[in-house]
Amino acid sequence: MLLMVNKIKLLILTVFVAAISVTPTVIFAETETVTLTATVNVALALTISSANYSFGSLIPGSPVKGSGGIDVFVETSAPNGYTLAIHDSVGGTDSALLHSDATTRIADFTSTIASPSVWSSGTSKGLGLTVYSADTSKEAKWGTGTTYNDANNAYVAVPQTASIIHSSAGYKAGIDTTSIAFILDVPPSQKTGNYSGTTIITATAVLE
Repeated sequence: MLLMVNKIKLLILTVFVAAISVTPTVIFAETETVTLTATVNVALALTISSANYSFGSLIPGSPVKGSGGIDVFVETSAPNGYTLAIHDSVGGTDSALLHSDATTRIADFTSTIASPSVWSSGTSKGLGLTVYSADTSKEAKWGTGTTYNDANNAYVAVPQTASIIHSSAGYKAGIDTTSIAFILDVPPSQKTGNYSGTTIITATAVLE
């Protein structure tokens, strides 16, 4: 009788499961502050509503005021406001209005900026200027008129050199408006023809 010995080999299967370990990512943050600085210097901007002022045709003895005034716009960062001046660079009693003959001029109105006067129709002659409105307290000397053709406006001659017609005190956050107008009449002896000329408006920042 054969004796059979069965040998059994066990195949042991082993499975290794790799454990994955996840380590949280730590983010480190820091902040810094940037300080911004700037210095804004004083500035001033001057513009006008129109660079032309037409009186049209004039019959001596019947004063004309044109078709409207001129608005003068000033914007400035000046802490003490600004002044507004005007001149025509023409000496004596002559105005800026020069005949096409390049010789004959229309006269200035007789009142000065120091003492404006109301226009007397039929009596007053020459070229006159008035300030009829201002955002910042129109000076009383300009009369009680509120429109360009108001009979209560007071007028002056346009001076040869720049002279202040309005002062606007204190800082303004926006545009400050001053309104001016002109008037014209001549004597019957005034030479007929076309006249033209210029006046210069100057705005100056007040720093102190």
